[in-house]
Amino acid sequence: MFLLAVLVLTIGLAQANQPTPGPTAGPCSLLSKQEVLEAIKASEAKKPGKPPAITWEGAGQDEFPEGVRWCIYSYSLEWAKGDKWSYGIRVSYQRDPGAPQLLREVKSNVRKTFYSVEPLRGLGEEAYWVDNVRLYVWVKGGLLVIDHGFRANQKELSIQLAKLATGRIR
Repeated sequence: MFLLAVLVLTIGLAQANQPTPGPTAGPCSLLSKQEVLEAIKASEAKKPGKPPAITWEGAGQDEFPEGVRWCIYSYSLEWAKGDKWSYGIRVSYQRDPGAPQLLREVKSNVRKTFYSVEPLRGLGEEAYWVDNVRLYVWVKGGLLVIDHGFRANQKELSIQLAKLATGRIR
């Protein structure tokens, strides 16, 4: 009986120490390479013309001077003419004191003309599509950000990725 109790306790502790998606496990735990690649393929297939060839270049975590940890998913698109462009999708989730402040700043720019901020419904507790390249989603006490850098018009792709990521945030 004692041996069984020790075994159950050991298994329970091992499971409790497994990383869970969210800020403690890092932003790369929110989306898998395969999910991001499939979402990019689906997004490109909806656009007019023949979809470009998609090459996966990698995923890795980075920390920026503001202390925000990002997962950067890198890929390239190559069209039939031989044009090839490299892109990245940055994903972060933060629950620190800076997260509510950043959300307040985004919301304060909704009515300003030099920012394009579109409130979205049905995603997290509140969500905003900003400058045609960035999605902010307030979910479970933190801020999920999906940023496409200089590649604009990726709203549907961002929403799809956010839906996958929000399901993993605990």
